[in-house]
Amino acid sequence: MSVILCTFCALHCSEIVHGQSIKFANSPQCACRDIRGIVQCEFVPTGQTVNQIYYLEVLKRLREKVRRKRPEIFANNAWILHHDNAPAHTALSVREVLATKQITVLEHPAYSPDLAPITFFCSRR
Repeated sequence: MSVILCTFCALHCSEIVHGQSIKFANSPQCACRDIRGIVQCEFVPTGQTVNQIYYLEVLKRLREKVRRKRPEIFANNAWILHHDNAPAHTALSVREVLATKQITVLEHPAYSPDLAPITFFCSRR
């Protein structure tokens, strides 16, 4: 099983891709990654609220990216989505789509700073 971490980050983020450091602007972004690197990264449009409708579109794009970039785990449904308990992530419509698409979700304990791996990737520099 491969865990794909999906986070929204409003801090200055950087990523090492093919040996080069790529810096992202101080703009909210959605980054979905696994142990092999970024699966999907996109900026949240200015003025866009991350609500359940927007998050459903993110998940749709993420699923397609997993299909294209990680075909071996997509074909076997061998991936787990990890996101926090933000209202957009826990909305009934989101949970229904995740269940319908048979996407396994790694439960995130409420108020758990120990399970906030985005702090390793985003920091003010």
